[in-house]
Amino acid sequence: MDFSVAIASPDERPVVRHLLQLYLHDFSAFDGDDVNEAGLYHYPWVEEYWQAPKAAFVFKVAGRYAGFCLVDGAQAGLLLPGSEHAICEFFVLRKYRKSGLGRFAAAAVFSSRAGRWEVAEHANNHAAQTFWRRVIADFSRGQFSEQQLNSDDWHGPVQSFVQAPTA
Repeated sequence: MDFSVAIASPDERPVVRHLLQLYLHDFSAFDGDDVNEAGLYHYPWVEEYWQAPKAAFVFKVAGRYAGFCLVDGAQAGLLLPGSEHAICEFFVLRKYRKSGLGRFAAAAVFSSRAGRWEVAEHANNHAAQTFWRRVIADFSRGQFSEQQLNSDDWHGPVQSFVQAPTA
């Protein structure tokens, strides 16, 4: 398959917002959120991802939108001390799951920024835990750690690893 990953342009904001609704629908199975009076899920931070140190990425398959990733680089908002970057939201359309797109996209996003990364999964999202453990283990060549958090900020596993600068 022809996969691509790129930083979302300002013109792609509506695409990311629409894909985010699909993601939040899937995620409602874990967090119990409902849609608002307009029939939409609430995610007030989406516009922040077009301002550094945050970033939005879009995934495509053969030129068609297939997913997105929201990355936070603001150290104050991360869960683990010393982290510099975090995968905040990561979504692949169902039709492209298990195609290799998620693995490809995660590697592209990780490769985009050197430093300590963290990835957290909801305690009840076992499929995401399995995916991220496998992807991070492969990407980091087994050089990662995992912590179970049970705090006011997060309940569930968090993996971390260091991405070296590229030459």
